[in-house]
Amino acid sequence: MTMPCPSFHWKGNPMDVTPQAEKVWTEHDLSLTAGMLFTEGSSSWFMGTNVPGKRRHFLLYGGGAPQYRQKRAEVAANGYEEFELQ
Repeated sequence: MTMPCPSFHWKGNPMDVTPQAEKVWTEHDLSLTAGMLFTEGSSSWFMGTNVPGKRRHFLLYGGGAPQYRQKRAEVAANGYEEFELQ
C-alpha cells in the first residue's frame, strides 16, 4: 500500500513498505489480538468483514499507543529501511 508520509519528513513523497516488512508487521499485529474474545465472533467493519474478499482481522493496532510509538521510533532510528521511496 502506497501512502504519503509528510510526518516522516520525506517532503510528501510516497513511500511503500517492503513485502517482507509488511509480512513481519502483519504477523506481529495479529499476534497481539489472537484469541481475544472480540476477534473471535465479530463480523463487522471493525474486523474488515464489510469488504468482500478482504482478510478478516482486527483493524486497529492491539499493542496500545506507547508500544506503537516505540515501534515507530525504532523504524525511524533504522533509517526507514523497511520502506522504499517512490
